[in-house]
Amino acid sequence: MIDKELTSSITGLISATTALVAVFVGPIINAKIQHRQSVATMRHNWIQELRQLLSELFSTAELAATSPNPHREENEKFQELYVSITRLRAKIKMMLNPDKNNIHLQLQEKIEKIVTFLDNDIEKCDNTRNNMDKMSELIITIIPTIQRVINQEWADI
Repeated sequence: MIDKELTSSITGLISATTALVAVFVGPIINAKIQHRQSVATMRHNWIQELRQLLSELFSTAELAATSPNPHREENEKFQELYVSITRLRAKIKMMLNPDKNNIHLQLQEKIEKIVTFLDNDIEKCDNTRNNMDKMSELIITIIPTIQRVINQEWADI
């Protein structure tokens, strides 16, 4: 039979070892958990801000596409919309990470097509309805890329 004193000593040693491990390992585990939570919060905020900027870009681009006589020099309303679009484009570009993977670059290239359309192609269209339709088609082609970027960010949380 095992001696009560030996059992008590072993129990005390196990308790002391457990406490010692908890003192040193506990803060490390806690720090990792807090880091993951803060990264998740930052990614969530990033996704929400990207969605907001993109929706604002799209709605402004559609308004610009329906502007009659859309020459920047001749149309003050179009000029204001165009300036807003270029600011939104810059904000979105700064949020994207070209080193992360190809999908961020694809999104950036597709957003550039909106500005290119407003710079060049809009003058080739014969009426504002046609401009609006072409801009809507362009925006629709961008949405799957946006969804892949956002899905990837959610997966990394």
